[in-house]
Amino acid sequence: MAVFLLLPSCWPAPSESASTLRAIAGEAHELMSRPGSDWLASQPAYQLPPVIAALKPDFISVHDDGIDIVTTAFFDGGWGYYVPRSPQPSPGQLFRHRNLGHGVYWFHPY
Repeated sequence: MAVFLLLPSCWPAPSESASTLRAIAGEAHELMSRPGSDWLASQPAYQLPPVIAALKPDFISVHDDGIDIVTTAFFDGGWGYYVPRSPQPSPGQLFRHRNLGHGVYWFHPY
């Protein structure tokens, strides 16, 4: 039974720091402006802006509606940060997201 009590503490958690969230948002918009800015963990981290690189993402995927910064990949979605291109993303885009503030959302597996 103790194993089940410890499992939630092992799940990834987002940063709650306002300065970090603002930096993630700014760097994410910078990455979205670059052509072909998808990134895999096998690529050198120096290709990423410093705050996003410090998150040690497994991969980053740029979409028409925003960017996913996946910090822990999982077979059905993983955990990470989502920054929409629009300041007001549609609710349909956010069904598994929690608003952290400063235009940054935290997502979890389905």
